[in-house]
Amino acid sequence: MKFKPQESPLFFTNTATPKKGGYLPTVAQFGDCTVEAEFLIPKGSNSGIYLQGRYEIQILDSHGKEKPVQEKVTVNGPTRAAQRKGFAAKDHIFIQGDHGPIAFRKFQVTEKDFTSPHKE
Repeated sequence: MKFKPQESPLFFTNTATPKKGGYLPTVAQFGDCTVEAEFLIPKGSNSGIYLQGRYEIQILDSHGKEKPVQEKVTVNGPTRAAQRKGFAAKDHIFIQGDHGPIAFRKFQVTEKDFTSPHKE
């Protein structure tokens, strides 16, 4: 499912005051999907995207640092600061909003079926 910005079931806002933003959930729930995000994060700030509220993709200020990128990572269960426990076929996506400001220009979620071979 691909959403145009005006149709988006998402949310996007964040506080400029660190430690006050909490977690921002999507309205819709998603299972297997791809997420494309464009963001601006100031020096020293960090955030995260929690797929199904369980699996964090870390967003942090990496300017000048040697490649702190998550690539081809396999996780065997929810990551450390997961918002949900256990397993679910679908759940909300959460944006971590309490570790400093972050701005999103694009946030696109596309549902995909990864269980069968497919061509991109």
